[in-house]
Amino acid sequence: SLADNKVSGDLALDDSLLPLGTLTLEAPDIGPLAALAGQTAAGDVQGSIRLSSDGGAPTVAIDLTSGSISRGDLAAKTTAVNALVANYLKAPGIS
Repeated sequence: SLADNKVSGDLALDDSLLPLGTLTLEAPDIGPLAALAGQTAAGDVQGSIRLSSDGGAPTVAIDLTSGSISRGDLAAKTTAVNALVANYLKAPGIS
């Protein structure tokens, strides 16, 4: 955790040392997380990141929502990201 922001979940490595499992993100204030990357941002984000294997190819499913998020002059309210990144190590495809 960092400030009130938390990442929790369970991950394990498969026989190919690929991570499998689900992470849950609860970040009511992304400011401290942005500061780790030397950036300034405000807002919240919550959701899950699921790492799996589809026929031996690593896949990550991202489901995140935010009530508001901003960086500089760019701002968004009530946003959702639902993305699937297939085979993210060799030939990433995003849907």
